Amino acid sequence: LRDEDMIQDEAVLVTITQRGYIKRVNASVYRAQERGGRGVTGQAVKEEDTVTHLIPARTLDTILFFTDKGKVYSQRTFNLPAGGRTDRGSSIQNFLSIAENERVTASVVVPNFESAAYCTMATVGGRVKRIHLPELASVRPSGLMAIGLERGDMLGWVALTSGSDEIILVTAMGQALRFSEKDIRPQGRPASGINGINLKKGDTLTSMVVV
Repeated sequence: LRDEDMIQDEAVLVTITQRGYIKRVNASVYRAQERGGRGVTGQAVKEEDTVTHLIPARTLDTILFFTDKGKVYSQRTFNLPAGGRTDRGSSIQNFLSIAENERVTASVVVPNFESAAYCTMATVGGRVKRIHLPELASVRPSGLMAIGLERGDMLGWVALTSGSDEIILVTAMGQALRFSEKDIRPQGRPASGINGINLKKGDTLTSMVVV
């Protein structure tokens, strides 16, 4: 008998705050409202804290969490702390072995490791990398290096891709570039990827979108 055999498969929302609090809430607690509705409090946060990630998932999914240091951590959704709609959540360090100077910058929900062909990443410095998704199927509790980073660079965006998608990169100075993911040859985990966009001095990547 496995843990997941005792878990009901249901839709949840996972939230992460800037200060590293995480929780999962059953999606059914957020009722639909008519136009003009005021909404409801979705998360209690301390002063100077904000919600940075809102992740729709199912309890039996695996979530891959990527940090600014280029590492990836894995956790089943049902293992994340359950909370009420207005609860603050628990420290993410209780569930992921991330260092104090690390922060989660991206996450992907994986129903199974055959649901997509690749995991595509982009850094603030404009580097892009594609890795075969099954290479991330067995992530150690201490995490794995997902991308080698140059000094001063940070991993910022990650998405699942099919092998024939297109990628759009957008920079802080308003530059945008579209290309086929086939232009990025797959690499192993320690590799640092390739240059995805040439940045002007002082410019940084601010978004990666899969189309």
